[in-house]
Amino acid sequence: MRDSHIDGSALSAMTSQRLVQNDNAIVVSASREMTTAAGAVRLDWPPPPRIVISINSAWNIANFRAGLIRALKAEGCDVIAIAPHDAYAERLGALGCRFISLSMDNKGTNPLRDAAVLLRYFRLFRSLRPDAFFGYTIKPNIYGSLAAQACGVPVINNVSGLGTTFIRDSWVTRVVKALYRLAFERSHTVFFQNEDDRQLFLKHALVAGDRTALLPGSGINLDWFRPTESVERQSGKGFRFLLIARLLYDKGIGEYAEAARILKAKRPETTCTLVGFLDVENRTAVSRDVVNRWVDAGLIEYLGAVEDVRPHIAAADCVVLPSYREGTPRTLLEAAAMAKPLIATDVPGCREVVDHGRNGLLCRVKDARDLAEKMVEIMDMTPSERRAMGEAGRVKMEREFDERLVVAAYFQRLTSILKTAPADIETASPCVKKRIVCICDWLPPDFGAVGQYAALFARQLASHGWAVTLVGLTSGNSSCEAAEPIGVGTLEVIKVHRFKYQKEKLGFRAVWTVASNLLLLKAAFSAMRAADTVLFTGSPPLMEHFIAPLNVLLKKHLIYRITDFHPECLIAEKGRQGLLLDLLLGITRFWRRRIHAFEVLGTDQARRLADMGIARARIRLKPNPSPVAFAKGITPLPLPRELHGQSGVILYSGNWGVPHDEDTFIQAYAEYRAQSKQGLAFWLNAVGVKADRVEREIRSRGLPIYRSNLVPLEELPRLLLAADVHLITLRDPFVGYVVPSKIHACIDSGKRILFVGSQRSDVHLMASRTLPFLRYWRVDVGDVGGLVSALHATERAIIKERN
Repeated sequence: MRDSHIDGSALSAMTSQRLVQNDNAIVVSASREMTTAAGAVRLDWPPPPRIVISINSAWNIANFRAGLIRALKAEGCDVIAIAPHDAYAERLGALGCRFISLSMDNKGTNPLRDAAVLLRYFRLFRSLRPDAFFGYTIKPNIYGSLAAQACGVPVINNVSGLGTTFIRDSWVTRVVKALYRLAFERSHTVFFQNEDDRQLFLKHALVAGDRTALLPGSGINLDWFRPTESVERQSGKGFRFLLIARLLYDKGIGEYAEAARILKAKRPETTCTLVGFLDVENRTAVSRDVVNRWVDAGLIEYLGAVEDVRPHIAAADCVVLPSYREGTPRTLLEAAAMAKPLIATDVPGCREVVDHGRNGLLCRVKDARDLAEKMVEIMDMTPSERRAMGEAGRVKMEREFDERLVVAAYFQRLTSILKTAPADIETASPCVKKRIVCICDWLPPDFGAVGQYAALFARQLASHGWAVTLVGLTSGNSSCEAAEPIGVGTLEVIKVHRFKYQKEKLGFRAVWTVASNLLLLKAAFSAMRAADTVLFTGSPPLMEHFIAPLNVLLKKHLIYRITDFHPECLIAEKGRQGLLLDLLLGITRFWRRRIHAFEVLGTDQARRLADMGIARARIRLKPNPSPVAFAKGITPLPLPRELHGQSGVILYSGNWGVPHDEDTFIQAYAEYRAQSKQGLAFWLNAVGVKADRVEREIRSRGLPIYRSNLVPLEELPRLLLAADVHLITLRDPFVGYVVPSKIHACIDSGKRILFVGSQRSDVHLMASRTLPFLRYWRVDVGDVGGLVSALHATERAIIKERN
């Protein structure tokens, strides 16, 4: 079956990119702009980014971070909220995020209790493995950040205010500064809500300047907080002030009560209302007895803590906040968004919200008399003057404090983290993992794509600062090369001699595999004992049966880079399982579940792992790059004499083994050449159990073919450029178990690609997303007629291009 139709959800995105060719309906792939469409019929991989948000209360998350959580969920993120449990924890579930309770003494200074908080964070991050951590308030910012960084999790902090610790200098202040300095040392970004706080942290060297950025507080939802119709009172006619805050003296509650006393002596009909939590755990908390005395004296009308402050803001004529210091006060943002004039102290945080004389007035801090004077000044304004102030506040909110600005800033930083985050072993904390052992099969110069990529990745890891020991097989003499400095790391290569063998003999393959795995582990054992991380590949097969049990004793961070699945490939080869293979498969999956992390070459491999119960968070998509570079000006290899005089050249290079289909091509090539006498000729530059059969069958039919030995790796770019079209095949039972590694170099060559295989394969995914119009064809295995048509279409395209 050819690609004659496409998933309906993807069709609209592909209409301008896909064409149907000939009567056989060969679908030509889309270009790079098809990424979303191509992914529509496939597993969504990698897993959605997992974000952990932690604040000192669920109430804080539900009230101030709901907009950010909704935006993250809308983008498909998995959001987890960590905070002490309170009545608002259930609301977080309604937002679509998972809540994890973590008890902490928010205002306590007991070092043992704080150490326990740090340990609980560490255990959570080690279990959850999030892609990023968003920390707010002191203890999550400090202990959450330290734990996240120890687990290699990128951190974005938000200093939403400095609190009483920075208002009153003490030994606690000095300890907190030291902890901030340690916690913020490796943070990706530290957001501040006003410039004064940022400068204070920079002055005391608590954070590097290039890691900081300013935010307009938590932002304000302008659709939720909107101006409403309210009574416009004349001066002194039942004027109503409102203060919304936790009942702390640091919020200026005492000055507000005293200002009310002064004000009521002159204008007794004025009402001073107060909304907020009483009995707050804080050293500067206002006691219930004090509040009751103010209420009994007629100074304050206390309305308690309310779910929705909007009716109270709407009923007020002016909103007041005489705080000693703020980050960006949310209550002032809410009031300004509802077009209310403001009165606030001239302190960091408040002065960013209130433009004196424009959308409100600023008073002196800790000065009740000045506050009372500003309240009188507001009262004496005309309704139109107060209305103009409120309207100016609304405009300021729209321009500077829209919640969407905050969300955009977070998304910008998060995108940077997700885009640049390398694989697990590269993001590991330097203090936790510094030495790594990589184990594979045949190392260069022996032929083997797994070994070639292993050598490439080993050099990359060394350049990132790792001490790398690469252990693999060689047909030459065993050797141990001295550690070579690469960048800031080193690379040591250990080669173990093994002989080549014929893969057709299953019993011999089993003995060879067991012996090779044991010899590799023997050679690597000393380095493994000293290492922090051990990475092994799917070749030689079944290495997890040896290395996972050994790791029960060594206790290293174990990473399995799956190049091929075994015994699944053997089962696909035999076409059946049987009792012994069933048992082997069960044992294999048992040991796989005891491996810490997996690297896969494509999404179909990731799907296979997920289907067998491996947690998606443990699976990293890390495709192979092209093993060669196509330098500018490189010349193709000369065509062999046997291929001259033809319309073009089809090249099959690399390994033609059990996973690769050959029958479809042999039959289709014979029919095509019967119809096109001067058509495309076939160049076979391959080894493998099927390469000889392909050559034998094509020669027996008298068809043009040239067979050559494998070229050295440095000559591979020239070979790939010599062809007009590259042939890749893959049998359906091997989809998700094998990814033909040559697809990367074939794509990078810029030449046409003809794929015989399933559209579920990552070969199709990569080629269809990358190659432009008329340069990629795919047909199903067994679709001989479709392949014949594809060969004719390719020939016509080549001739047209040359002319």
